[in-house]
Amino acid sequence: MTVTYNIYQRETLDQTPVAIATGLNSKNHAVSDLTKGKKYLFSVGVVRNGLEKISNEKLILAGIAWTPSNLTNTPKIWLDSDNVLTSGSQITQATDLSGNNYHFTQSTAQYRPTVEFDSSINHNTIKFDGLDDDLRNLQAQAVARNVSKFWTLVIYKKRSTDSIAQTKTILQTNRGDAATGNARLGIYAGFNTVANASSIYVRPSDSASNSTSITGSVKSQEWTILFTEWDGAAQKINLSQDGIFTSYNATGIASTTSNTQPTVAPLMIGAGTFAISSSEVNTNRSAFSDISIACILVGSGSLPTIEERQKLEGWAAHKYGLVDNLPLDHPFKILTPTL
Repeated sequence: MTVTYNIYQRETLDQTPVAIATGLNSKNHAVSDLTKGKKYLFSVGVVRNGLEKISNEKLILAGIAWTPSNLTNTPKIWLDSDNVLTSGSQITQATDLSGNNYHFTQSTAQYRPTVEFDSSINHNTIKFDGLDDDLRNLQAQAVARNVSKFWTLVIYKKRSTDSIAQTKTILQTNRGDAATGNARLGIYAGFNTVANASSIYVRPSDSASNSTSITGSVKSQEWTILFTEWDGAAQKINLSQDGIFTSYNATGIASTTSNTQPTVAPLMIGAGTFAISSSEVNTNRSAFSDISIACILVGSGSLPTIEERQKLEGWAAHKYGLVDNLPLDHPFKILTPTL
């Protein structure tokens, strides 16, 4: 009994599969004329006695997928909503995928965010209630100490619109001068609803009460790809929201973060704390966010190149189904980042 094989290919579900090879006597076949970074759907037809049975389709990327682990200087913190430990629906730990073991935890049940599947991105999410939830790691504040460069990539959704002006924390660095309670590194992404903006803030010194900020538009109930970076050496703060990049010359900001700041407060997600002593970490929390997070990356010491920043955005857009967020001229609007 003679058995032959046909190979079918298409790029999208609305296309009709096209036979790119027929009558093959071997299961092995080299497919050419593929575009690196594109994804293709393949199926195989097995023909026996004039009857053909076609396999389920397999989605295959042309090339080796690029991930944040391929950055020249890899993330120091990498939290992913699909990699959490739970007690029921409550999240007890968001596991750090960077290899640095900066796992973010919450030991108090009342303050734990919950895990929730979001069909719009086809992934679990970390859901903060905006009332008293946060995740934290005390040792992770080292990532923001005595550095002149700091960056974050956050895939988040703001679930409601606030009725009054508020700043709501996505990520807040360790606190600053004990007398003023200002966030020392001065960078955190948040929401100011009057200005309708997600922002990063830079304080010029430990004791300064003022800050310099750069903003992008907040989108309620929609997922956002937010990249921020602080460059103290170059006196710049930069923000790229859904692939739209903005840079601000922030002359007078701190050139490096202090290495003498208090060590009692953890790096926090979903809320901030201005505790002077470790016992005050919970009582002095504020700026709670009603956000859902799919992924958060943090790096310091050096910044991604322009190409690497665009690869981060493209990686996130394709992983979470957010390619429509990117502008038409983004290099990874269609193609997936590859090595």
